Amino acid sequence: MSRPNVAEICKPLKPFQRRTVDHAFKHLFLTQDSTSRFLVADEVGLGKTLVARGIIAHAIDHLWEDVDRIDIVYVCSNQNIARANLPKLHMGGQESLRTASRLTLLIKELSGEQNGNSFLNNKLNFVSFTPSTSFKFGTTTGRWGEREVLYHLLKRHTATDGHTTALQNLLQGRIGNKEWWRWYLKERVPRLESSIVDRFEEALNRDSDLTSELSKSLEYFKRYKSWYPDRARSARNQVIGKLRHLLAQVSLEILEPDLVILDEFQRFKNLLETSEEHQTEEAKLAQELFNYKYKGQLVRTLLLSATPYKPYTTDAEFGDEDHYEDFIGTARFLFNGNESKVQNLQSSLANFGKSLKRVAESGDQKLNRALDCKHAVESSLLSIMARTERVPASKDRDSMVCEIRPTLSIDSKDIGQYVAAASLFDAVGDRDPLPMWKSAPYLAHFMTGYKFNDLLKEKIEQNDLDQVVNALSKNSKAVLSVDAIRNLKTVNSVHAKLRYVVQQYLEETKLWRLLWLPPTVPYWPLEGPFKSVEPTTKTLMFSAWNVVPDAVSALISYEAERQMFRGGQVKSYDNPSLQQGQLLNFSQTSEGKRSSHGNLLMYLPCLPLSDLHPLDTQGRGRNVRERTKNKIKGLLAARGLLNQRRGPVDKDWIWVAPLLLDDGLRSFLRRWRDGELQHLDTQESDEAEHSTHFKDYLSDLIEFDVSTLGRQPTDLLDTLTDMALGSPAVLLARTLRADRGVSDDTRRSVAFEAADAFRKLFNRPAVISLLRNLPQKNRRSYTNIAYWRLVLNYCRDGCLQAVLDEHWHLLWEQASWSPDADANEAARECAHTLYKSIQPVPSRVHAHFFNGNGSEQLDNETLRIRTVFALRFGHLTSEDEKSSLSQDAVRKAFNSPFRPFFLASTSIGQEGLDFHPWCHRLMHWNLPGNPVDLEQREGRVHRYDGHAVRKNVAALYAEKAKENWKLGESLWKLMFTYAEQDGRDRRDSDLVPHWITEGKHKVERVVPLLPFSNEQAQFDRLKRQLVAYRVVFGQPRQEELLSILDRPNIKAEQLSQLTIDLTPPETGCVD
Repeated sequence: MSRPNVAEICKPLKPFQRRTVDHAFKHLFLTQDSTSRFLVADEVGLGKTLVARGIIAHAIDHLWEDVDRIDIVYVCSNQNIARANLPKLHMGGQESLRTASRLTLLIKELSGEQNGNSFLNNKLNFVSFTPSTSFKFGTTTGRWGEREVLYHLLKRHTATDGHTTALQNLLQGRIGNKEWWRWYLKERVPRLESSIVDRFEEALNRDSDLTSELSKSLEYFKRYKSWYPDRARSARNQVIGKLRHLLAQVSLEILEPDLVILDEFQRFKNLLETSEEHQTEEAKLAQELFNYKYKGQLVRTLLLSATPYKPYTTDAEFGDEDHYEDFIGTARFLFNGNESKVQNLQSSLANFGKSLKRVAESGDQKLNRALDCKHAVESSLLSIMARTERVPASKDRDSMVCEIRPTLSIDSKDIGQYVAAASLFDAVGDRDPLPMWKSAPYLAHFMTGYKFNDLLKEKIEQNDLDQVVNALSKNSKAVLSVDAIRNLKTVNSVHAKLRYVVQQYLEETKLWRLLWLPPTVPYWPLEGPFKSVEPTTKTLMFSAWNVVPDAVSALISYEAERQMFRGGQVKSYDNPSLQQGQLLNFSQTSEGKRSSHGNLLMYLPCLPLSDLHPLDTQGRGRNVRERTKNKIKGLLAARGLLNQRRGPVDKDWIWVAPLLLDDGLRSFLRRWRDGELQHLDTQESDEAEHSTHFKDYLSDLIEFDVSTLGRQPTDLLDTLTDMALGSPAVLLARTLRADRGVSDDTRRSVAFEAADAFRKLFNRPAVISLLRNLPQKNRRSYTNIAYWRLVLNYCRDGCLQAVLDEHWHLLWEQASWSPDADANEAARECAHTLYKSIQPVPSRVHAHFFNGNGSEQLDNETLRIRTVFALRFGHLTSEDEKSSLSQDAVRKAFNSPFRPFFLASTSIGQEGLDFHPWCHRLMHWNLPGNPVDLEQREGRVHRYDGHAVRKNVAALYAEKAKENWKLGESLWKLMFTYAEQDGRDRRDSDLVPHWITEGKHKVERVVPLLPFSNEQAQFDRLKRQLVAYRVVFGQPRQEELLSILDRPNIKAEQLSQLTIDLTPPETGCVD
């Protein structure tokens, strides 16, 4: 590996990020009184990961000549965050990257099992693992992969001599198939890092107690048994837990970390405990990593978190030391246990809190004292942390956030829901469901994983159903009917919050008619179902109850799909594909006749058509369609293809004409058909062929004898115009032209294959029903229009070209920001992400239906409700029930302009993940328990180039950019260039324009509070806590700080002066 080019690596960083890099690096590596620990606490969404990348680059460069092997250790709370951040942090070849979910598996990763290169031989190593499974062992057997490693470490040890079978039995754990386990251990011998193997053997030999315990445990497991007594299992769990701990310990020892990065460390804050008296076993192990020294130098540790502590008290008061106890704990770790510095910080914080109160009470005469106290806090903290925030960058000091509190009402049917739920819960012996009733309707149908379900199963098994049947009979109108669902009947929204969402999404805006969000900058007036839709955004919703994401996503998605089916051939919810055949397939009759060639127009990446950009105002015509039509007429005329009138009308012109316009298309199609071109890795076996006859259709086109063409149809020009403005392949090829360095072959292949995702989207029964029943303005009845024409019209009406351009701008920035990025590979990476997001994520929610049926018997049935319009965040069951959908797949789908439009999550989605590309509405369905979670939730949608920012940038610069746009340029890049220039001319904050752009669009904090509940008081209290939380190391929003100071007439400039400012200094310290 060559020495990293720090300047090139830091080039993509914004000025405020580079200042943070310089400041952190200085205090980690250069200052004489450095504690070797530093916290980057930039507000959520400001790019701490890229800041960390800059610090890593400086660290590697600084150590390059003095350290033989540089080890960077990255620790984050879960694998989702690791997968999202590692590509941004890692530098160097793949041989230097070692990722493992737990420390005990590093022995395999460090061996180079995957790439054949031991980490000991590398100049640079980047090692990653998660703490929850790396430091905590207890008395569990861990994963089978860990026990596999232990077997190969132990089988030659003297303690296991002659006990190979016993060792296999001991380590089998819960694996049910004995033969498979023994075969695997014998045949699949892993490659292990030899230095860890040696150290493990030495450590085990020194631990006579563990060796003895292992020997005794093996006695229990000499003979295989399908079930072992509690004593044997307890002994097994104890010894395996200790062996795993020993393996983790020696794995840490082999690392020689030069920089440790703790990302979102608040999730494993207990590991930072410095007091041995209060340290857990896992904290003691972690401290070995944090306290590693090389030649007397303590390892540098970089912490990343926008929310580095949790408030201790239930309500917030300035100057209350208990409230900041956890923050002091974080500071103690950062000060490396220097109690003098810790006490100085505590004193400064207490004085600042008191003086701030006095300003609120007494006014200006106390201001100077408060400022002195504030500066003392800043001076103490800036040596160990830095923080950049949005508040100073926003004109109204509101961080570009607005609060929406919709008016909700509770009606009698809502009350009926509680009565029914309470009756059912009581019938099975469960607690009062009031807290859950406040959050979701039809509770009994979505209680998977709750105690209610277990109690009901017990009642069914014991045939003790009298009370349950009675409760169902009395409340039959308050429960869902499976027959009503199957017959696509309306489901009442018997919940105040659900009614609000249904009204907003399905009734007023009719978003169920849209397959993608309208573009921020349309290139022509939107038509059809897109015409009347106000500028909208997706919604990310958080709930405290696991039942809510299931219930909300199922009920909203069902109603959206029901609306789409109206008037179509689908009359039953079950098996819609059997009721509505797919209309975009490539089939042939038993006689070999093929007649669906028009479907090819969705696939053909005709570059001459794609090069006719709708933003190009040159040419005759009052509007985009007329100009495009006239340009196509010129293309046909230039090739002598205009107005051919010989013979009868020949409809083959429709699908052959693109081949005649594009000299390279025939060769491309032939090479793609024959497997000579690189395909997108969509992990779908042969899916690109759509059917067994797709290549036959391609051959028909490739081998078509153009001399046999007859008279041109009168609608040929109109059809080619529709293709130029609506064919997914043409649009994608046009989008790719804005990216320099992308070859024509890549443009064609990416567009050709990604267009297949649109075929699958438009082939879904609900979508077919939707398109065939939309009003067709000035057009023939849909029954007389080929479906592929309806598809082209829909894509044109929704200005899909502008949508793809906008989304590609976001994808391209993520894929090509590295100076080493290859344009063609970046294009394929973007196309792969796009392909996966276009077609709906196929998932279902299991709803349980119970029917007393007027008898003592209980009919129990499960219906799998398709969730496409709305989705829950988490690992999901796929639509075909054969696989699961990862959180990454769900996140990528939501981060596209395509469905789902509504994402419902529990706390699992509120930290470390991005949901902002097409969403600036955050709904607190249930309020979080503390201000940290409030901060983290809203940070998911308030990030770089977010949806609200793009809307405001477009409102300010779209027209100017359109006027100056040139073919081959990215309109979005041009708009942001103008925005940046204006921001620098005005001397705005560096956060302008990518994080803050003033305008009518803001990040929306939607808080639907139930009337007659304590939610209003709870929310007000939460906002007070948020102010107290932020004021200790950052800047609260002006409105919220005023409310807690109880002095609404305080001047804005005074307010700004009184807030802690941990912004890094302007002057950098690193060349």
